[in-house]
Amino acid sequence: VSKQLEEVYAKLVRQRDEARDNDRFLCTLEQYFHNLSNDAFSVVAEAFPSMLESIRVVWTVSRYFKNEERLFPLLKSISLKLAHRVKERLDVPKLLSAPCHDDSIAILSESLTIIESWKSSFDKMKTGLAGDERRWDF
Repeated sequence: VSKQLEEVYAKLVRQRDEARDNDRFLCTLEQYFHNLSNDAFSVVAEAFPSMLESIRVVWTVSRYFKNEERLFPLLKSISLKLAHRVKERLDVPKLLSAPCHDDSIAILSESLTIIESWKSSFDKMKTGLAGDERRWDF
């Protein structure tokens, strides 16, 4: 029983340390996540390079986000949140019934631009890491 208790305790300590590490590093990204959820697309797009640089720092320094199994879900959730924001913005019936098609075209263009900006920013970061021993191969 004592050995089992020690193993459970050791596991709890590792999980506590992981949670502290995650909290410390994810707090540095909190403002980016808030902006992604709430700000205008132009503001969000401008923040992509610095957000990805911050994520790269977390990936480099964190004990727990330094592998693909941890980092990929974070990047995927950012992509999914962005896709959800675009989907909300692209209200097709409203776009097609708008009295001024210029407004609809502007919304479509803005939506396409933010997706392209995210992909471009990610690709630049990925390319910048290509020569490193550890790189983003996802």
